[in-house]
Amino acid sequence: MPRSWIVILKPVALAVVLPSAFCEVCVAQLGGFSAGTQIGQVTRDDLTEISGIAASRHNPGVLWIHNDRSRDRLYAVRTNGQFLATYNLGKDVNDFEDLAIGPGPLPEFEYLYCGDIGDNSATRSNIRVYRAPEPAVYAYFAANPPSENFPIVEKITLVYPDGSFNAEALMIDPLTGDLYIATKQPNLSRIYRAASSQLQDEATVTLSFVVELNFHEVSSGDISADGQEIILRQEDFARMWTRAPGESLAEVLAGIPIDIPVIGRPTEPNGEGVAFHGSGLGYYTISEGENPVIYFFATTGSPPLAVTRTLLPPGSTWRFSDGGMDQGTTWRNPSFADATWRTGPAQLGYGEDDEQTVVSFGADKDRKHVTTYFRTQFPVENPVPTGTLTLSAVFDDGIAVYLNGIEVLRRNLAPNAAFADAALASGSSLENLWQSFVITNLLRAGSNTMAVEVHRRSESEGDLSFDLQLQTGPGGGALQFSGPPRRVAGAGWALDFCGPVGATISVEGSANLDDWASLGSVILRNGAGSLTNLQPAGAPWNFYRLRQ
Repeated sequence: MPRSWIVILKPVALAVVLPSAFCEVCVAQLGGFSAGTQIGQVTRDDLTEISGIAASRHNPGVLWIHNDRSRDRLYAVRTNGQFLATYNLGKDVNDFEDLAIGPGPLPEFEYLYCGDIGDNSATRSNIRVYRAPEPAVYAYFAANPPSENFPIVEKITLVYPDGSFNAEALMIDPLTGDLYIATKQPNLSRIYRAASSQLQDEATVTLSFVVELNFHEVSSGDISADGQEIILRQEDFARMWTRAPGESLAEVLAGIPIDIPVIGRPTEPNGEGVAFHGSGLGYYTISEGENPVIYFFATTGSPPLAVTRTLLPPGSTWRFSDGGMDQGTTWRNPSFADATWRTGPAQLGYGEDDEQTVVSFGADKDRKHVTTYFRTQFPVENPVPTGTLTLSAVFDDGIAVYLNGIEVLRRNLAPNAAFADAALASGSSLENLWQSFVITNLLRAGSNTMAVEVHRRSESEGDLSFDLQLQTGPGGGALQFSGPPRRVAGAGWALDFCGPVGATISVEGSANLDDWASLGSVILRNGAGSLTNLQPAGAPWNFYRLRQ
């Protein structure tokens, strides 16, 4: 049975009046930003034309950066500028100008969007965006920075509907997954959109025009992880728009922004990069030039409502059993005595030379242990039963996770898989990518126990990877519509709704309250979501409902 049902009337029969102070309250809560503080500096000779920056939401303290022009590489650095790793797209790039992080086709991944969107002469017949799931990156990489190829890279070709434009700003809306591009023109910027449903590998998408802004030569942009704030910048100034509940990005950008600080010339020459902190605590900037400085502008208002709390960070120390012994089921329980197990910090594994702790696979490389066990404990002072609990893991190939003795996650592994049972399929292409899942919140005050079993698919496969992190966030409240249905130019009717963060919500339509048709589903990544194109030809829905 569904856990929640809500029915509303046909769009023409609805009207909602918000109090006049509604938007003023939203703005007042968000506050402003402090002057920029130098927190780091990039000192590599091959990073002197940095054009884009994005702050990781899964790798704490990690920033992604890139050079502009025809280069197909992304670089991971710490917020202090220390170099960590190089990742190669392996694709043709004409002019790489901006970078964004956001959702994509698979809900368990956070994706890096790489914008090959520059066109100084405004002659390109199309532009391109490359999309890759974000890998795990660690501070200890600095001792021996790896150079890797992204295991999965998708190519999306974009075409403007009304000519060719130079652009240096790429943004992903975390609430919808839609992609936005802001053109770089004297005294104006035209905003274009590609819907998330159009962003398919090898697809060619005609962009939709959204709105024209009075903004001189936009060079970068970003949207906060909760979708509430949008920044556009150029060398010497930046502006921010604040989103009210239920507003589309087009509606937000049609409103009045506020000015926010950047360093500007001559200290920050050709400043082209801006990125929100992953939890909305401020934003970063960076510019071109030798030894570019990383600046951070901290929020001076109340902390954002969607700030997450890390309970178990990546790279934590785990106890592990790698001797090829069947541990039965008691090892999952908090009371299990694991003092004789080996210990070490993650990432744990073997065969890739990127591990912080190497585990054993046994005496025979062609008959490796199928199952390796991991356990750790972490304290929680004030657990919030209604809060969202998100588990992110790196694993190869199958995994089962137990929180305080109860199973909360199983992927690529048969139910009740025994010690010698292999994973259902190979996960080698995903083994160094963070995969995230909302799990049942079984936290308790005091010590909590996380127990994990990782199963190999093949005993002869050469490597194993494991790490896990746990974050808690706001619950998101009850499932409900945010307002009446609204018309969207070129996309029919749209519905906005909110509910528990991470919940998957199905939207259904009916003409008579008896027969219901599925209209699609949305994951509430930040406790809010939207669905458009709700009035296709031949389907005059009179009623809508949500269910979780």
